Amino acid sequence: MPVTQLRIRWSVAIASSAPVAVIGAAFCVLAIPPFGLGLGAAIVFVLLAGSMSVRRVRRRTLTVHPDVLVVQRDQYRLSVPWSRVTAVQSRRHQVVMRVEELVCAGAAVDAVSSSGRPSVLPKRLEGHPALSRVMVSLYSKDWKNGPIGEKVRAAGVHV
Repeated sequence: MPVTQLRIRWSVAIASSAPVAVIGAAFCVLAIPPFGLGLGAAIVFVLLAGSMSVRRVRRRTLTVHPDVLVVQRDQYRLSVPWSRVTAVQSRRHQVVMRVEELVCAGAAVDAVSSSGRPSVLPKRLEGHPALSRVMVSLYSKDWKNGPIGEKVRAAGVHV
């Protein structure tokens, strides 16, 4: 089985980045007189903040290896052996986004940033559910019919 690397889908990256950009733009329009200047600042803010946020989110990857699933997040990398995947769960993330996630028991955590540099693990990470869950549907809408679904089924987990 070849190694497959997936990035967070464009639609997910844009949807998760838009709220901050829109709120910032509204603030610019309301706080900077006259209206035309505020609107111009809002447009610049949306373009800059939105593109920076989308770029950061799109750096997150999910890599499917024959023996392990590797998730690269902003400040750390999570490595989950396929034998440690225990269930598939469906839920709402951030109230509106429906996600399917793999529930895992025992993943290795490495302090490596999404740019590949050594980092420091976030202080609140210990005991956080992010260490035992991988939201696979953020990376692939049809994950059940691809290499991820194949490996999860091979591990004996119902998909």
